[in-house]
Amino acid sequence: MWDKYNFITPAKVRVLLVPINDCTPSNFQRYLHLIQTNVGEVRLLDIRENNKLHYFNSVTSPQGRIFPEFITSSIDNELIFLHDFDPFRKTFIVLGVGPYGQDPSTALVELKKKYNTAIVHNVILFDTPEDKLNEQVPEVFFHNGTTSHLTALETIFCDISGNFLEKLDAYASAYANITLRSPVSITDSHVLTKTINQAQKRLSSGSTSFKVTFNNSTTTSTTTPGSTLEKSKTHLKHLGRQRKLMGSFYLLAGKYHDAFQNFIESLTSLKKSDDFLWLASALEGVAVSIVLMQFIGTAYQLPNQTMNPVLQVSKIRGSIDTATVRKTSIDSNVSSPRNSINGSNGFGFNALTSAIPDFNNLPVQELLKIITSRVVYYFSMSTNDIENMVPDIVYVESILRRIKLLIGIHFSSSMEDIVKGTITPTPNGSFPKIEIIDEIDKIFSLQITDLNIVDQCRIYSALATMYADLGLMRKNAFILRLLISAILPHLSSGELPAQSIKEVLENVFVLYDICDEPESFSEAARFHGQSNWTSLQIQLLRLALKVAENLNDQELLLKLCTLLLTRYTHCLPTDDQIKLKNKVDSALKSNGGLSIPYWDPFLVRKVKFVNSKPRGNLIPMKETLNSNNSSQPFFDPYTKKESDKAFVPTLVKDDISQLKVTLQNPFAFEVEIHEITIVSEGAQIETIKSLIRPLESITSKPSSTMPNGNIVNNKLRGHPGKKSSSTTSVVHQGVSHTTSTNSASTFVLAPRSMESVMLSFKAISTGQVKITGFDVSIGNCQTQFFHIIDEEKFDHTIKLQKVNQKSKQTTSVLDKVVTNLQSQSVLGRVMTSSLSLSIIPPQPSLTLLEISASNGCLMLLEGEKHNVTVTLANHSAQSINYLTFSFWDSNIEFLNKKLTNPNLTAAEVHELEWKLLVFKPFRILNKDVIGETINPGGVVELQCELTSRKFMNESKIILEYAHKSDTEQSFMKNLNIPLNVSVMPSIDVVGCEMLPAISISDNVPHSIGQALKCVKNVDDYCLLVLDLRNSWGERLECNLKYNEFELSEPMQAGKTQRFIIPIKRIEVDITKTIPSLRNKQFIKNYNISDEEEKHMKKLFWLRNSILENLVGSWKLGRRHGVIDLRPIRLTTKMANILSYENIQVHNTVLTDDDLQVDSIGKSYNLSTDQFYVLKTTIINHSKKPINGIVRQLPFPIHNTPTKSSSSRPQLSIDKKMLVNGTLQNKFPEIAPGDQLVLETSFVIIQNGEFEWGTVVDLFSDKIICREQLYITAN
Repeated sequence: MWDKYNFITPAKVRVLLVPINDCTPSNFQRYLHLIQTNVGEVRLLDIRENNKLHYFNSVTSPQGRIFPEFITSSIDNELIFLHDFDPFRKTFIVLGVGPYGQDPSTALVELKKKYNTAIVHNVILFDTPEDKLNEQVPEVFFHNGTTSHLTALETIFCDISGNFLEKLDAYASAYANITLRSPVSITDSHVLTKTINQAQKRLSSGSTSFKVTFNNSTTTSTTTPGSTLEKSKTHLKHLGRQRKLMGSFYLLAGKYHDAFQNFIESLTSLKKSDDFLWLASALEGVAVSIVLMQFIGTAYQLPNQTMNPVLQVSKIRGSIDTATVRKTSIDSNVSSPRNSINGSNGFGFNALTSAIPDFNNLPVQELLKIITSRVVYYFSMSTNDIENMVPDIVYVESILRRIKLLIGIHFSSSMEDIVKGTITPTPNGSFPKIEIIDEIDKIFSLQITDLNIVDQCRIYSALATMYADLGLMRKNAFILRLLISAILPHLSSGELPAQSIKEVLENVFVLYDICDEPESFSEAARFHGQSNWTSLQIQLLRLALKVAENLNDQELLLKLCTLLLTRYTHCLPTDDQIKLKNKVDSALKSNGGLSIPYWDPFLVRKVKFVNSKPRGNLIPMKETLNSNNSSQPFFDPYTKKESDKAFVPTLVKDDISQLKVTLQNPFAFEVEIHEITIVSEGAQIETIKSLIRPLESITSKPSSTMPNGNIVNNKLRGHPGKKSSSTTSVVHQGVSHTTSTNSASTFVLAPRSMESVMLSFKAISTGQVKITGFDVSIGNCQTQFFHIIDEEKFDHTIKLQKVNQKSKQTTSVLDKVVTNLQSQSVLGRVMTSSLSLSIIPPQPSLTLLEISASNGCLMLLEGEKHNVTVTLANHSAQSINYLTFSFWDSNIEFLNKKLTNPNLTAAEVHELEWKLLVFKPFRILNKDVIGETINPGGVVELQCELTSRKFMNESKIILEYAHKSDTEQSFMKNLNIPLNVSVMPSIDVVGCEMLPAISISDNVPHSIGQALKCVKNVDDYCLLVLDLRNSWGERLECNLKYNEFELSEPMQAGKTQRFIIPIKRIEVDITKTIPSLRNKQFIKNYNISDEEEKHMKKLFWLRNSILENLVGSWKLGRRHGVIDLRPIRLTTKMANILSYENIQVHNTVLTDDDLQVDSIGKSYNLSTDQFYVLKTTIINHSKKPINGIVRQLPFPIHNTPTKSSSSRPQLSIDKKMLVNGTLQNKFPEIAPGDQLVLETSFVIIQNGEFEWGTVVDLFSDKIICREQLYITAN
C-alpha cells in the first residue's frame, strides 16, 4: 500500500503481470518475486536507440529512469475517466508470465484480446531450456528462471521498456488534436464537494487573510468583449492542458527535464484560464520533476516570473529563518543541481522585499513544501467550478502523496531515500513531526466513508502505515480499527478478498498487543493482567467476531472464540462466556471437518497416588539397609549435605491402583469430560476408564466477586492443597456424573469449580514409570494432552529497562494461540510436575491368622510382663525368606514430643531418651523362627513378651518381610498387628530420702537393723529410704534388690510402705559429661554457671549409679512385673550424704587427759569450768596434695525466749566459752592418702547448748564437716 502513495507515483509505469501457460500459483509467486526483487528501475541509457520517436527517444535523456510498478490485478474500469487527467493510473504494459511452452503466440493473442486497453503486450517465459534461450520471437522473451541470469532479466526489461517508449510515443501523438476535458464531467463527483468547501481555509497552504487574484492582466471585462475573453481562456486552457498531459507522459518515459519544461509552460496558461484542477495537477508534476531531477543529478532552472504568480511566496511567507535558508539540499554533501541566476547565497531580506523572489535559492525541502501546499490549495479552489471539480480520489491521494513526501523529508538523508521510500531509523530533524501529524489530521475532515470501499481500504491502510513510520503505534492501531469497521458492512457481498482482511486483523492484533502469550510466558501473563488495554482488546476481538460472521468463516470464528476464552475469561461476564461457548458448539456442529483445542491449558492442577489396598509401602531392601547405617556420631557443619531423594511410590504389577486427579473449570459454563487417559513414560500402564469416579468439588463465586490476586485470566487458581480463601465454599452438589452412550466415564465439571477425580489404572509391565500428564477429551474439543501443573512462575523483581519495538511475528496470532494450546506450550508460564512410580513383580503376602489377645485388646498392670502368641500365614506364591520385627506404642509419640522442648536440661533429655531407646516394651522369645523360610501356604507362630508402661494406650507389632533374591531387586513389605492395651497402676514410688548410716543409734527398728547388717563400715554407707504405694486393688508381693542386698515384703492394697536399703557411698567424677543416647553432639549450655553444671552432673551420676544397681519387681499369683524406679529424685542434701568426699573432716571431743568423752552419736554432755580438747582429723583421699585454712565455728543454740525473759539480752559465744588459741589456723600441706590431726582446747563457763562445726578452706574448694557436734553444758 505504501508504494501506491509514493510521491513519485505519477512517474511510475503500471505493469500488469498475468500468469500464462497453466502457471501454478507457487511458480507464479516465484517468478513475481524474481522480477520485483531484481527489476526496480530501468535506465534510459540501457534502452536501444530509436530515432524514429518524436517525443520519447531515450538518447536525449540518458540519465533518465523508467520506474515499473508491478501489479497482479487491475481495476482500470473504475478509474478509466482519470486516464487522460492522470496517465499514470492507466495500465500501459501487460506481461504474460509463465513456464516455457511450445507456442507462446497463443498466449500473446489472448493477452491482447483480454487487455485491449494496454499499449504493450509482451510475454516472458521462465524455466526455458538452455538451447531455447536464443530463440527470436517478436514480443516474447525467454529466461531460465534462475538468479544466475539476472543480467538477462534486466536486458529483457530494457527491451520491454523500449517497446513501451515506442508505443507511448504513438499514444501521446494521438492526443495532439484532442480537446481534453476534466474527469468530473465524465463521472459524478459530488461526494467531497461540501467537505472541501468547508475545509478550504484549513487546507490552504498559507495565510487565510489574503485574497487570491489569479489574473494579472490589465485587460478588464469592461474593455474586452465577453466572447473574446471566453475564447482566449478556452484557448489557454486547451494549451495548458496539452502541456500538462505531455509533461505527465514525459514523467512516465523518464525524461524529467522535458516533463519539467512542459509543466512550467502549462502553469501560465492554466493560471490565466482559472483552470485550478489542471493547474494543481501541473504544479504537482513540477514537484515530482524536481525530486526526480535531484535524484538523477540533472540541472534545472525555475522561472521566477512564472512561479511567483502561482506560488505567491512573498504574500504567503512573511519571513524565512536565515539558518534554514542556508540549507541548499536535503543531503548536505550533494550540492543542488539548479543554476541560480542570482549571485546571492541565500534568500535574504532583499529577496523577500523584491518584486520577484528567487525560488532557485530556496532549499529543496522548503520549495517542495511550498509547491505541494499550493497543490492542495488549488485542488480545493477547483470545487467552485462544477465542471472542473477535483475528483475525490485525486484530491485525497494528492494529500497522501504530499504527506508521504513530508515523512520522507523528515526521515531521509538523501533524495534517493525519498524516491525509493526508504525510512531511516532516526529522523534528520529537517521537518517537525508535529506538522506532519497536522497534515495527516486534515484527512479526517473529509468524508472518506462516502468513497467506495476499495479506496477506503487503501486510504486507511496508507494512513496506518504513515503513523507506523512516525512511531505513533496507537494512532496506527486506531486507523486499522476504523478500516475494519469500514469494511464490515461489505464483507457479506464478497467485494473484498477474505485473505487480505485476515492479514489486516493480524496486524491490528499485533498493534493492540494481543500477540502476547500469557498462556505460555509468566512475564506476558503479568503484563497482561496489569494492562489497561484489556477493554480495548476485547472490543477489537468482538469486532473481529462480527467480521468472521459476515465472512461466514467458521474457522476464523472458532479461532477468535478460542483466543477470547483462553486469554480474556477473567474480563468476560457470564453471558458473554456462554455465548462464545454456544458459537463454538454451533460452528463445530455445522462444520464437521473443523476442530479446536480446549481453552484452558491448566486443566490438571494436582495428581496424587492413592494406595488402593491397606498395605504398607514397598521399599527396596538396599535403601533400608543403608538407612540403618547412616547415623553419624556427631554433627559436622562442613559435611556436604546430600539432596533428599523424592519418595517414589512402589506398586505391584497387575494390582489396581488409583490416582487422585484435581481438575479445574475456570469458565462460567459447564465442561463435559468424556474420557481421561494416563500418559506415561517407561513401563506400560493401562487406564481403567470404567472405574473413573468424581469426588467433591470446590465451587468459586462469580468472577465479579473473585479476588484479583490471580494475574491473567484466573486460569491458575489457588493450589488445591492449600486452604481455600473465604470466597470459596465446598459443595457436593456441584459435580454431576452422567452415563453416556458413548462413554461410561463421562462427567461434568460445574462452572468455576475444582473437582477431584479418582482414576484407576493397572500396571501391565515392570520397571520405572513416570506419569507426565493426561490425554483428555472435553466436550466438542479435540482430544489433547495436558501437563500436570505444579505452581505458577512469578518474577517478583521489578526491572526497568528500555522497551524495544517488537520484532515482526511470523506466525499468525490466532494460529499461535491454537498451536500453544495443542502443543501445551506452558513451560514458560508454569512449572509442571510428574509422578514417578516403581512397578515391581508380584510379591509375597503375609497375613495374620490368630493372636492370643481377645479382639487384640489387653488389660495389664503397669510394668506387667505378658506373653502374646501370634500366628502368621503366607498366602502367596512367593516364599518369605526375610522377616524382621519392631514395636510401636503411643508412648513413643509422647516422648518424642517432649524431646522437642529446647529448654530441657541434659539430665532431663537423658531420662526421656532412656525411656525411648533403652526400655524395651516388646521382645520375641522364639527368635529362631525369624530366620526360617516361610514357604507358600506355610504358617509360623511367634512367641512375644509385652511389658506395659504408662501412656501405652495403643501399640502395634510391625513385621517387615520380603522375598530376598540375589538376581533381582528385593522389596520389603510390612504387616502391622495392632494391640489395644489398657494399663492400670500397680506400685508407684511416692517418696525417697537418704540417711547417713553413722548417725543411727543402737535402738533402731527392725527394718533399719536388717539394713545395717549388710554394712561393714558405717562411714562408707548410707541408707536409701523408699516409700512405695500399692495402687492396685489386691495385695502385691514386692521385691527390691540392690547388689547383694535383697528385700521382699507384701504390700496391702492402697497402702504405702517404707523400705530401707543400704547403699555404699559413691565417688563421683564430675568431669564426665551427661551422655546422649541418640548420639547427639554435645552442646554446652551457657545459661547455667559452672557450679550449677557441676552440681547437675553430680546429681545425675549419683542417681544413675543407684538405678543401675537397684531393681524392683512385683508378683500377683501368675502375674508378675517390674517396678518403675525412675521417679527417684535426689536433692542436694541427699547427694551430699551419698557422695564419697575426697577431703574428709572428723571431730571428736576428748578430756584434758586425752580420754574419750562418752557420747550418743555426735551429741556430748559436758561439764562447765572444765577443760576439754576438740580433736579435728583432716584426711586427703584426693590425688594431689592440699593445704589451706581450717576454721572452728562454735556457736550457742538459742531457744525461743519467753515473754518474761524477752528483755534479757542474749550473750555471745565469747562470754559462754573460752578457747585456748585462735579458731582460725593455717594447716600445713597434706600429701595424697595422708591425714592431719589438729587439737583445740576450750572450757565452757556457762550452761547452755552449743553446736560446733568445722570448715576447711582450700585454695580451690571449701570443705564443710559433714558431722556437726552438739554439746550440752551443765
